[in-house]
Parts: sequence; structure tokens; C-alpha cells
Amino acid sequence: MRRIVTVVMVILVVGLVVVAGCTSSGTSSVKPSVSAATPTPLAHGDEAKGKAIYVSLCYGCHAPEAKVGPSFVSDGFKGKYQTADALMKVVRTGRHPMPQFSREQLNDQGIVDLLAYIKTAK
Repeated sequence: MRRIVTVVMVILVVGLVVVAGCTSSGTSSVKPSVSAATPTPLAHGDEAKGKAIYVSLCYGCHAPEAKVGPSFVSDGFKGKYQTADALMKVVRTGRHPMPQFSREQLNDQGIVDLLAYIKTAK
């Protein structure tokens, strides 16, 4: 009985995380660090900033326990998205059930930062 209650609680929590994290409301707590109107060369990725982006925009669906999107720590994911261009393509266009993210929600440098975090995440 206790196991059933635990399973139900996990399902409810994951469901709430999925609804909160995988819906795009057009706003984001992560603010672009560079104006989309003023393109600048991308800097090397910042792992700490990438982790903050992951926690606020990605964790709800890509956490291993969420089982909605592939886990960032999996070898398959890391192999498929080794470059900022590959990651940028899926972030900008989305992939069911993942929504697309505009430059206002996550700028290009943010994607480079996110990739720096993904490459070091275990």
C-alpha cells in the first residue's frame, strides 16, 4: 500500500512539473544577456549560467525522473547534441512534446551556456 501511495505521489509531482515546465507561456525567468537586435560573437559557454538555465527551463521535462524528454546526462543525448548548432536547432524549432523557445526566452549565448553545462553534467 505504501508503495502505491509513493508511486501516485511521484506521478502527481512529475505531472505538475511537466505541466509547469513544458508549457510555453511566452515569459521566462531567464533574461537574455545579449540583445537580439545587437548580434555579438558568442563567448565560450558558462557552466554556472547553463545550469541556471537548465534548472529554470529544462529540468521539468529532462530530469531523469521526469521521463518526458531525454535526460541530458544520457550518452545518447550528449552524442546527438555535441554542438551549439545542433542544440540550437531543437531549442528554436521544438520537438514534440518540447516547445520551441524564442530568442526572447533563451538567447543564443544562453544555448551555448546550456551546452557547456550539459557537457559537464553527470
